[in-house]
Amino acid sequence: MTKHYKKSVPMLVQKHIQPSNETKQYACVLAFTNGVAGQDHYDTLLFELNLLLVAGQTDKKKKYAVEFATNELRPALESVKQRVKNTGKFGVNDDELLAIKKLIDFSREFWNKQTGQLYNFCVEQINLFYADTQKRAANG
Repeated sequence: MTKHYKKSVPMLVQKHIQPSNETKQYACVLAFTNGVAGQDHYDTLLFELNLLLVAGQTDKKKKYAVEFATNELRPALESVKQRVKNTGKFGVNDDELLAIKKLIDFSREFWNKQTGQLYNFCVEQINLFYADTQKRAANG
């Protein structure tokens, strides 16, 4: 994947200007810990998973993000999704909660080492994918 990022402030600066991502992640942990998680919490974690998958494919040195997302986070989210189908509730077991907690640490460490441009590029790519998916779903 070639690097065509829009100019932006460095990631550490961007995180302090708009700290909402990490705040949302902490809110997800609290919601799942306290048994009050909902679709919005699941969607936040899924978005974070997708961010890591896109970022990890931009450079061989970032491949470890794909490995974390695939091996640690995806199984937990798939289990939560299956639980919702079976019970209608967004619950987690201890291993799944641990994976969600690991996401916060991994994500913070990963994104602190990246440029704001890469982050914005990844968000843009995911939003394009989501828009395309919604468009195809609407067209049948």
